[in-house]
Amino acid sequence: VYLYKYVAQPTRYIHGHNPHLFDFILTSSEGSVSNLKYRSGIGLNDHLVLSCTLTVEINRLKKGTPRFNYNKGDYAAINDNLMDIDWISKFIGITTEEMWIYFSNAQGSQMEKCIPKSVPKKNNQCKIWMAEVTAKRQMKKIS
Repeated sequence: VYLYKYVAQPTRYIHGHNPHLFDFILTSSEGSVSNLKYRSGIGLNDHLVLSCTLTVEINRLKKGTPRFNYNKGDYAAINDNLMDIDWISKFIGITTEEMWIYFSNAQGSQMEKCIPKSVPKKNNQCKIWMAEVTAKRQMKKIS
């Protein structure tokens, strides 16, 4: 994954020292950051405040698509099962990318085993801009 860096000017100023570029905005999609502004720091902080507009793509699940019910996951079992793997012997002689693929597959396998899936009820999806808590309160008020 290639990352795009958006901050080009120094963001840290200390009296008597050279300015430094210590704060970054990194994204995986070009053009997703606009209106970048460098604002004065808050209080005695020596870092500038960065403000920007961030454009993101939201992929919503189709209705009826099973998804993990993370609230009911058996995370102790996932942890125990991952601890049982001899990671050193699995990672000998392979590249970092191959290690990541192996780990990612092992984790995904444990998620499939230890986290139940559920199918969202019809019309139970809140509006994209609405927090889940707000949507629940709205549903409670309607019913």
